[in-house]
Amino acid sequence: MIKNEKDYYFNICFYSSSNCVCWLWKDNREKKGIISPGNIQKISVELFDQSKRTFEGDNINLVTEMINKAKLTRKKSVQDAPDILPLGKITINDGEEIIYYYQKNDKYYIEKPYSGIYEIAVDVNAFLSNL
Repeated sequence: MIKNEKDYYFNICFYSSSNCVCWLWKDNREKKGIISPGNIQKISVELFDQSKRTFEGDNINLVTEMINKAKLTRKKSVQDAPDILPLGKITINDGEEIIYYYQKNDKYYIEKPYSGIYEIAVDVNAFLSNL
C-alpha cells in the first residue's frame, strides 16, 4: 500500500535499480570464465580410466575454451574434491589450480572446489581423450 506520490516514485526507483544491479551481477558472473587462459603454461589431465594427458601450446586454448563454455549451476562446491566416481581431474600449471569433472544423471559437470559447480553440454572426458 503506497501512502503518497513520493513513496510511489521511491518504490519505482528502488525496485528498478535493484533489478539492474542483479542483472549486471548475473551477467558479469556468467561472462567470467572458470579459468583464464592468460598465464597457463601446461594443463595436466587425469582421465576417468586413470590415464594421464598433458596439453601445452595451442591445445591449452582448446581446453580452456571448452571448460569456459560451462554454465554455473545453483549447486555449491563445499569440499576439496567431489565425492563421485568416475572423477576426472584437470591440473593447471602443476597444481596452481585444480578442477574436477564428472558425469551424474546423464549430465556433465565441472567443479572448481569452493568456487562453483558448472554444467557443460560436452562429454569432457571424451573431449580430452580425443584431443
